Amino acid sequence: MLTALAARLAGVPWVYHVHSPASRDSTHRWQNSFNAVVEYASLRSAAAVIAVSQSLGDRVRRWRSMADRVFVVPNGVPQQRPRPPRMPGDSRWTLGTVALFRPRKGLEVLLQAMAILLGQGEQVRLRAVGDFETRDYKDQMFALAQDLGLADLIDWTGFTSDVPAELAQMDVFVLPSRFGEGLPMVLLEAMAAGVPVVGTRVEGIPEVIRDGVDGLLTEPNDASALAACLSRVFRGEVDWAAIRENALRRHAERFSDRAMAAGVAEVYRQVLSKTGMQS
Repeated sequence: MLTALAARLAGVPWVYHVHSPASRDSTHRWQNSFNAVVEYASLRSAAAVIAVSQSLGDRVRRWRSMADRVFVVPNGVPQQRPRPPRMPGDSRWTLGTVALFRPRKGLEVLLQAMAILLGQGEQVRLRAVGDFETRDYKDQMFALAQDLGLADLIDWTGFTSDVPAELAQMDVFVLPSRFGEGLPMVLLEAMAAGVPVVGTRVEGIPEVIRDGVDGLLTEPNDASALAACLSRVFRGEVDWAAIRENALRRHAERFSDRAMAAGVAEVYRQVLSKTGMQS
């Protein structure tokens, strides 16, 4: 909203980047509705809208006045040093997840899935990387971990500015999002680090992960399904090494920082050309 006003006062075009659906950003219905109305009203003056996933692009195109100004440029991240391969015969598995933890990220579903896996005799622990959005939610998750008998099996690392170092310690990256995702950067970071990903079929995630090829997909809000998906990896039903190599290749081909920069630059060139501002 402020950018739309500033652009109008300065007499220059402006471009908006959509990273998540405002109407599904949180569990607060009225807050979501207010944000969505403000976003829609503001975007009417945008020269272009860049959506980070096709699902977000399609959502914005439903606003008829915006249909011809929506471009899809997937997120991208730099290439990273790949995580070393697992040692043959190692039956211990370190799961990892990285987020600003809040209800839509589905941390409780991951904890419940861990409890199921432990009940099946799997040797598993979790690295939970990131802060919590609220103290109340943090207390809820710590209490749930205690109730499920997971307290000694979770490393709560808190915020870090060195995500690659954390990814290097994970065998499987889990993104149990319940809703509200565009195209999560951390998903791409895990792929770029050669850490196989298990994600949910939520908005833009299936646009990145091809189930059984360069990651695995499961249904959101379903701890049993998530546990079964992870169990396929643990028991060798899914080739961990093949998933890893395919993920590295897919990142390099489709979701690198260079690919994203080139896509964004092209949109800006078109905007400047239409407004006669391109030098």
